[in-house]
Amino acid sequence: MHALSIDPDAAVTDLNLSGADAQSAIQRHLGSDAVDHGVYHRRAVLHIDDNGQNLGLAQNLAAWALASAWRGMPLYPLAGVIVVTGRTESGGLTTLDDDLVQHAKVVAQTVRDTLSEWRACPPASNEAASMNSSPTRHATWPPAGSNGLWGATHRLVLQQDFAV
Repeated sequence: MHALSIDPDAAVTDLNLSGADAQSAIQRHLGSDAVDHGVYHRRAVLHIDDNGQNLGLAQNLAAWALASAWRGMPLYPLAGVIVVTGRTESGGLTTLDDDLVQHAKVVAQTVRDTLSEWRACPPASNEAASMNSSPTRHATWPPAGSNGLWGATHRLVLQQDFAV
């Protein structure tokens, strides 16, 4: 079963999970027996370390931007490595569809590019970040309650024309 691993540094790795042992393989990959299942898209599941925030794991901006875009609203921060699998209509795990793989990789690349640009020249404010005129770079930091953040992430989804 094809899945993705998204690291806090926005690196995306393809995973090949055994269908029969997928849940155990995900737990081993995350290093946790306590795994939450976030359904932010009807055809995907984000597998999140349930203790990631409490353990102080690094925020995962790429997974956060992806989940927020799929859900259509800014979400709470996500932490640690996140595994993304496909989801069947009945809620089971399956191979992640190619269009969702592509979407996840585009979002992660956008986050990496934006963070790189912002390290070189930080935006003056969150509002300035959301007004970024670059057509391909719209992922932003996830401060709680940030409208500028949501607008930037939302534009990325609209520009890429990904079906939710």
